[in-house]
Amino acid sequence: MHQLAARKETHAVILYVVRHGQPIGHGGGPSTPNPGLTPTGQRQAEQVAQQLEAWGIDYLYSSSQARAIETALPVHRRLAVPWAIWAPACETDRRNWPKNAGLPPEERAAARTVREDDHLYYRPLSELAKEYGASVEQPIAWPDHWWPPLRLETQDEAYARGRSVLSALMKRHRAEDRVALVCHGAFGSVLLSLLCECPPAFHNRFSHTHAGITRVDIDEKGAVSLRFLNYVEHLSGEGLITETVDPVLPRFPRPDESGERKESS
Repeated sequence: MHQLAARKETHAVILYVVRHGQPIGHGGGPSTPNPGLTPTGQRQAEQVAQQLEAWGIDYLYSSSQARAIETALPVHRRLAVPWAIWAPACETDRRNWPKNAGLPPEERAAARTVREDDHLYYRPLSELAKEYGASVEQPIAWPDHWWPPLRLETQDEAYARGRSVLSALMKRHRAEDRVALVCHGAFGSVLLSLLCECPPAFHNRFSHTHAGITRVDIDEKGAVSLRFLNYVEHLSGEGLITETVDPVLPRFPRPDESGERKESS
């Protein structure tokens, strides 16, 4: 069935959770606190844009981290849909949750200040808005210098942030809206755990390869259907699967080289 035909049959918000493309430093190379994409990651981002065009989306969101912005940018350029950059959709330091929870509150508070060298790696939301033409109206109160509140985050704080992001999305969108959110591996797992009403976990319960896509349908009553997880069929080309996470999905048609949609065989 043609992909857009399904749009007329659903009475749900369709949410595509997209993990960013391969970041600089993946695989052991030099990196920075806020890396952008490798050339491979940029190719992955272009193919994400092509796939989302085939499925059709109405709204685009991304975190404010460079690797998510650089993944969302080709989508925005190709589809010309409204784009919002949300700092609360940034990655969380999942591996350090237990350690962070044991730190004295004053130590965690002291870490959440702007450091002298932060300007080398991070850009305020106001600057991101000017460069990319995206909205930076945040779903919850959040500072223009968006990165310090994320430091030494605990599991409880990450899940609270995830609830705020999901609540804001559901307030903004109605049934039949198609929404893409470009975020991260651990935070994407947090979002999906919340949507599926799973208990908090210290591991990534829902894993994505770089540029993997998951679809969740949320109806008017809040019922959630996980349609597919970690879709990677759009990543055509040698070396574009940069992590070995098994996809869990049905087969879907993939855009051909011209960007036209193919029918299922």
